[in-house]
Amino acid sequence: MKIALDYDDTFSKYPEFWSKVSTLAEISGHDIRIVTARHHKLDKLNLDLPIIYCNGVAKAWWCHHYEDFDPDVWIDDKPKSVYENSSASKEWLADWRATREG
Repeated sequence: MKIALDYDDTFSKYPEFWSKVSTLAEISGHDIRIVTARHHKLDKLNLDLPIIYCNGVAKAWWCHHYEDFDPDVWIDDKPKSVYENSSASKEWLADWRATREG
């Protein structure tokens, strides 16, 4: 099974829990990856899981067209982001990048 796990406010909210889930998934033969709307150059993450950066583009579209990864299961606190592009403005993103933790 292919599993897409969101980062912001999903994995990042409960990292110990999701790390255990991902370990169990991998041991069981499943392919679990972080799939994030973050930008691949501006929003780097340091995790032990494979990371797919969708650069604000709808996650399902990005995964299918750029990663050849079509998840069977999506785990995301904002399900709309799976099928819709990010609505964040450049100004909001600049402020978020300047003030975020991690």
